[in-house]
Amino acid sequence: MTQPIPLRNMLRQQAAETRRSLVLNGTLVSARELCARMRINERRLEKLVREGGVFFLIVDGSAYYPAFLADPRFNQRRLQTICRMLFPAPPDARFDFLASRHGSLGDRRPLELLDDDCDYTRLRANAAAWAAQWSQTTVKLYDGEHDTEPRKITPLYTATAEIDPRRSILDRASATLAAYGYEFPHEPYPEARIFTAFVEHQNVGDPETRPDACVRIVVDGELIRIRVVYKEGVSRQSETVAVGKNRSVVDVARKVFGHLLRRRT
Repeated sequence: MTQPIPLRNMLRQQAAETRRSLVLNGTLVSARELCARMRINERRLEKLVREGGVFFLIVDGSAYYPAFLADPRFNQRRLQTICRMLFPAPPDARFDFLASRHGSLGDRRPLELLDDDCDYTRLRANAAAWAAQWSQTTVKLYDGEHDTEPRKITPLYTATAEIDPRRSILDRASATLAAYGYEFPHEPYPEARIFTAFVEHQNVGDPETRPDACVRIVVDGELIRIRVVYKEGVSRQSETVAVGKNRSVVDVARKVFGHLLRRRT
């Protein structure tokens, strides 16, 4: 008796067959062909891939590039800018975004919105919003001072938001605490004299959560003492900021990250 093919394997096979057809009809081309069309060498191509301005899909173990990345009908400078904005998403998703029609873009493909300045501005905003959904930033607040995130105690507060991971750590943390995304528990929030905020992010499809920074926060009278340690182990010099009227852990954390962000800029 023939065993049924699992749905996941069937979808994987269909995706592979679709990619092969894209190679056969010239929608996807080899690295050598793309270099020839773009009039660049392999070293320049590798640099464009690292920067996100160009991307490839894997077909039967080999890299193939969307032919429209070298199509002279499209504004290549602007197209590479959009590709860099889409960089958080997997290559398949980036390809679909660029090649498909979108209702939010007037039922047009992004490739059709590169020449007109107004269209391009609209496309940039749409691409930025689309790319953000591929990564989540989380801020967790724990009672007490910690060097690493404690695993056996429950956070005082957790907030998560979809934000482009290329934005700075402080920018993402501040935006996460200000966003109306996931948060738990709900108000009222407790007060804590000493607590630690951990910032981390996770990209869609990546099982690992990646730590970004921890911020040790001590409320001392009318002042907040702050110490930031980034993922690379780099520690920022301690500094202070006024507490203000609201003293819950969430209010204090928002004030701290807002202060750090303003100091950075």
